[in-house]
Amino acid sequence: MPPPPLPGKKRRIGVMTSGGDAPGMNGAVRAVVRMSIAKGCEAYGIYEGYEGLVQGGNLIRQMKWEDVRGYLSIGGTLIGTARCKAFMERPGRLKAARNMVMAGIDALVICGGDGSLTGADTFRKEWPSLLKELVDKKELTSDQVGPFRHLNIVGLVGSIDNDMSSTDATIGCYSSLGRICEAVDYIDATAESHQRAFVIEVMGRHCGWLALMAGVSTGADFIFIPEKPPSENWEQEMCGIISRHREMGKRKTIVIVAEGAHDLALNKVTPTKVKDLLSNKLHLDTRITTLGHVQRGGGACAYDRMLSTLQGVEAVEAVLDATPETPTPVICIIENKIVRRPLMKAVEDTHAVAKAIEAKDFNRAMRLRDAEFAEYHNAYMTTTATDQPEMRLPKDKHMRVGIIHVGAPAGGMNAATRAAVAYCLTRGHTPVALHNGFPGLCRHHDDLPEGSVRELDWRGVEGWVSKGGSEIGTNRGLPEEDMPKTAWCFEKYKIDALFIIGGFEAFTAVTQLRNARAKYAAFQIPVALLPATISNNVPGTEYSVGSDTCLNALVKYCDDIKQSASASRRRVFVVETQGGKSGYIATLAGLSIGAMAVYTPEEGINVRMLARDIEHLRVSFAKDQGQSRAGKLILRNEHASNTYTTQVIADMIKEEAKGRFESRWAIPGHVQQGGAPSPMDRVRAVRLAVKCITFLEGFAGKSKDEIMADPMSMSVIGIRGASVVFSPMERVEEEETDWKDRRPKDESWLQLKKIVDTLSGRPKPEDCCETSGPQIKRKSVPLIGKSAESFQIGPLSPSISDPLTNGTSIPAPSPPTPPPKEDMMRPATPSQQQQQQGSLSSATYNRFFPSAHSAPMPGTFPTEDPTPQIEPVTQTPPKLQKMGYEASASATHSPYDQSPHLSASSQSPRRPSSVFRLLPFKRKIDDRTSSSADSFSSGRPQTPGAESIVGSLAESGTGMSLKKKKSGSFWGRRKSSLSYVTGAEEPGTQTQNGNGPGMMKHRTVSSSSGVGGSGAYAGDDGEEEFPKRLNKKKSLTFWRRTSSLGLDKMGGQGYTQQGHPTRNGSYSNGTNGVSRDEDTVMSEPDPIPPRPRSPPPQLPEVGHVVDEKGGLMGGEDWFGNIR
Repeated sequence: MPPPPLPGKKRRIGVMTSGGDAPGMNGAVRAVVRMSIAKGCEAYGIYEGYEGLVQGGNLIRQMKWEDVRGYLSIGGTLIGTARCKAFMERPGRLKAARNMVMAGIDALVICGGDGSLTGADTFRKEWPSLLKELVDKKELTSDQVGPFRHLNIVGLVGSIDNDMSSTDATIGCYSSLGRICEAVDYIDATAESHQRAFVIEVMGRHCGWLALMAGVSTGADFIFIPEKPPSENWEQEMCGIISRHREMGKRKTIVIVAEGAHDLALNKVTPTKVKDLLSNKLHLDTRITTLGHVQRGGGACAYDRMLSTLQGVEAVEAVLDATPETPTPVICIIENKIVRRPLMKAVEDTHAVAKAIEAKDFNRAMRLRDAEFAEYHNAYMTTTATDQPEMRLPKDKHMRVGIIHVGAPAGGMNAATRAAVAYCLTRGHTPVALHNGFPGLCRHHDDLPEGSVRELDWRGVEGWVSKGGSEIGTNRGLPEEDMPKTAWCFEKYKIDALFIIGGFEAFTAVTQLRNARAKYAAFQIPVALLPATISNNVPGTEYSVGSDTCLNALVKYCDDIKQSASASRRRVFVVETQGGKSGYIATLAGLSIGAMAVYTPEEGINVRMLARDIEHLRVSFAKDQGQSRAGKLILRNEHASNTYTTQVIADMIKEEAKGRFESRWAIPGHVQQGGAPSPMDRVRAVRLAVKCITFLEGFAGKSKDEIMADPMSMSVIGIRGASVVFSPMERVEEEETDWKDRRPKDESWLQLKKIVDTLSGRPKPEDCCETSGPQIKRKSVPLIGKSAESFQIGPLSPSISDPLTNGTSIPAPSPPTPPPKEDMMRPATPSQQQQQQGSLSSATYNRFFPSAHSAPMPGTFPTEDPTPQIEPVTQTPPKLQKMGYEASASATHSPYDQSPHLSASSQSPRRPSSVFRLLPFKRKIDDRTSSSADSFSSGRPQTPGAESIVGSLAESGTGMSLKKKKSGSFWGRRKSSLSYVTGAEEPGTQTQNGNGPGMMKHRTVSSSSGVGGSGAYAGDDGEEEFPKRLNKKKSLTFWRRTSSLGLDKMGGQGYTQQGHPTRNGSYSNGTNGVSRDEDTVMSEPDPIPPRPRSPPPQLPEVGHVVDEKGGLMGGEDWFGNIR
C-alpha cells in the first residue's frame, strides 16, 4: 500500500539528476532535500536518473537532512545519472508511475538538459492516463491512486553547454568555462615561449556558448561556433587576423573550436582542418588540444554552487505553489534574478535554435539565444581585431578617454581595461591610462622618462585579460586631496571623458568630481563608473567586477579548511572574510560552502546569537558520531563586531565545548583578492567596459553646458535584477547610498542570509529569548506517558518515617496495576496561570491563602475533582499601583490545589552598569520541588531561617544523601549574587504519583532561597540516563529593585497534594511538578536610573487580599520570587 498523502500542501518531493552530469548538480540535490524538510515535506532521492524511476525498489529512497552533508563541494552527481531508453516508451513510463505512487511521491524536481526536461513534461501530461491504465490492469486500485491524481514537476537546467534558452546560465556552465580558461592560461605560457599556435576544441555540439566565452575570457585570436559561422572566405579572414597580430608583435596564437562548429554551408570545421591551414599557409608550429571530459570534472565553482542552491530552493517553492493547472516551470536566471519560465516554451526555443541552424538562418539562431549571448559575441568581435575601418567614427567624434583605477585591486580590472582600450582603438578614440590613481596623476604626471599619463596601444594591453590585480596601478587616494592639481592635469592632457574602474573609493571620487564641476571646467566631461571591488558594496549595482574571483578564492580556501575539519571529525573553524561593512562576501561564501553560521555587519553579533550557535554546535556534533564530512565552518565578516572578534568567537566555542569538540580560527586575508580573474569576472568586465565606452562616446561633440545639464553625464553602470542599466550619480548618491557604512541602503543579497541559515539548520532567532535579563522560555512536554516504563518502580516500604512529623509512621498504599499506556499518555492537568512578560525584569510577590476545600488525609489521594471556584484577579489594587507594580495579577489553581494564590508583579529595569551577563543555556529536567512542612500547615509562606530538606540527586557511596539548606528573604540590599549548578546526576528521589494509580520515578531539580540571596539550580544536562556526575558552578552578580531570591519552576503543569510519602524520609507539603521542561535562560543589560531603597511591601493577612475599595491590607509576610 502506498503511504497516505501528507496533510495540507505538504508534498513528498522526489529529486533526480538526468542526462550528462554537470558540476553543481549535487548542490541542487542538497538544496531540494533540505528545503523540502524545512518546509515540512519529505524528500526522496531517485538514483540513476530515469532508470531509477523505472526500476524502483531501492533506487527510490527517502533522504534525510544528514544524507546531503558535504554535497556542495563534490563534482558530478552523487545520486547518479543514466540515459534510459525504457523511459522513452510508454511501458517504461507506466512502471515509473506505479513506482512513484507506491512511494507516495506526488512531485518531481528534475535537474538535467533539454532532453531530460522534455521527457519530464511528457510524463506529466500522460500522468492521468497512466494512472487509469494502472487501475484498468488491476496493478493499483482507485483508492490507491486517488490521492495522486495530479503530478507536479519542476525543471532545473543542468548542462555545461549552457544550451537552454530563457536562462543566462545553466548549472555547471561556469565551472566548465573555468576548466577551459585554466587550461588555456596554462597553454599560453608554452605557446608564447615557442611562438606556437594552438587549436583548442571545446564541448558544444549545438551551442557555442563555451567557445564564445572562452574566446572572450582568454583573448583568443579566432573562434568557431555553430550559431555564427565565419564568412565564406573564413580561411583568408582567419589567416589575415592572425598575421596582423603576429606583425604587431604577438608571439602566440589561440584558436578555439566548438565541437559542433561548421561553415556557412554547414560543412564541419574540425580542429585538424584549422591546424593544417595554420601550418601550411602561415607556417606556424601548430598543436591541437582536445579538452574533452576534463570540462565536466571537478567541483563546482562558487557561482554554480550559488546558482544550484538558489534554484533548488526556488524549485521547492514552485512545487508548493503549483496547482493542477500550473504549467511545468523551469527555474532560470536572468542577469542576477532567479525566475520561473514555462518549461516547454524554453524547450521549444532551444530546439528552434537547432532548426534555424539547419535552415542556415544564423541571424535567427543568434536572436533565439538570450540577448547576453549576442552582446558577448559583438564585444568579442570588436575587441579582437582593432583595425576595422567600417567601425571607426568621424574625426570630430574622436575623444581622449582617460582610464583610471581607484581603490583596492580586484580581479577583472585588467580585463575591463583591455576591452576599453581595444574598443577605443576600434572606434578611433585615444585611450589614456592615468597610472596609480589620482595621487599618481597629481604627483607623477610629468616624471621622466615616463610619467603617469600614458597613451595605450593594443599590443600593450593584449595579454591583460587573464592577469589579476591592476596593471596601471590603483590607489585609494581621492581627487579632493588636491582638487586644483587634478583639474589642471585634466586640462593639460586634454581628457575628454573619464572611465573609472574601482570600488566605493571610486564611487566617492566620482561624487567629488561632480560636486567640483561648478568650480572646475575640466570636470565638465562625461564620466562612467564601472564597479570593481571584492566587497560588492558599490551603490547602483547588484554585482561588482572582482567579487566572483574573491568568492572562488574564498570557497577554495574554505574547502581546504573544511577538509581538515572533517578529518578530525569534531572540529569547527571560524574563518574571517573581507568585505568592509558589507556582508555580501561572507553570505555568498556561506551559501557556497554550506557554512553553519554567517556573521555580517548588517546583522551584527550578540551574546544570544553566539549562545544559540554554540548550543547548535553541541547538539550537531552529538548527532555526528561516526559520520563523515562532519567538519563545520563559521564565517565572520571582518567588521561584524568590534567586540566579538574571530579569535574571541573561536575561544568561546572552545571554552563551551568542554572537550566534546574543538575550534580553530583562520584569516585568509588578501588571499581573497585572488590570482587570475574568474571567467565570470573576465566576461562581465569585457561586456560592461564596452558598454561604458559606448555610453561615453554618446556625449562626443556636445558642449560643456549640454553635458552639465544632463544628469546622466556622470553615471554608474550596474546589474539590477534582470537588466544592465546606467544610473545617474546624483540620484544614487542621495537616495541609495549609506555613506556611514559605505554600502547601498538596499542590499539585494540580504534575502539570501535566510536561505543560508535554513539550509544549514541553524536555529532561528526566535528560539532564543530576545529580551534582556534572565528570561526563561519554556517548552513544556507532559512527562506522563514519556517512556513510562523507564519511570516504573517497585512498591514502597510498608512505612516511611518522616522526621518533620516526629517520626510518625505513614502507611503507603500498595502499588496497583499500572494503567494502560494510553491512559498514561494523558497530559497532567495544566495549572491556569497568566503572567505578563516584558523586556524588563520581573519580581513577582505571591501570597498563599487556604481555599475552602478541605485537604485529603495524608497518604490518600482524592477520588474526585476538588477544583475550587476561584475568581481571578483582573485589576491591580491601587496601593500596588502607587508602589510601582504594573504587571497584572492572576489566580492559579488546579484539581489538587490546596493553596491558590494571588501574584502581583513589579517590573523595574536594571541599572546600566554592574549588570551580569549570562550565556544562554538549555537544561532538560524532570521537575519536582517541595517546600518545608510548616508552609501550608500555618497558611503562611516559607519564613526566614526555616530549613528545607532536599533529596540529593547524586548517588554517593552506598546510597542517597540528604542536604539541608537555609532559606530566607531579606529587603533593601541592592546587590545580590546568584549561583547555579548544572550537571548530569543520578536519579534518586522516588515519589508517589498523585495523578493516577501508577507509580512514577522522577528526576529532581531543587531550588531554594538562601541567606543573603543565594540560590541554586541543579539539573540534568542531556537526555541519557546520566551514569556520571558532571557539575559546573558559576557565580554571577546582578541588580534588582528588590533583593529577595526564591527560584521555582515557573508555571508548567502540576498539582498540589497534601501528605505524600517519599523514600528520602521527608514529609512535605508543596508543589510536585510533573512536567518535563526545556529551559532557556539568558540575560542582557538594560540601562535605567538608580532607585531608592524601599521597605518591604505591606501585604494582606491570611485569607484577606484587598478591601472593598481595592486597597491593600495588613501583613509583611510576602516573599519575592525572581522570575
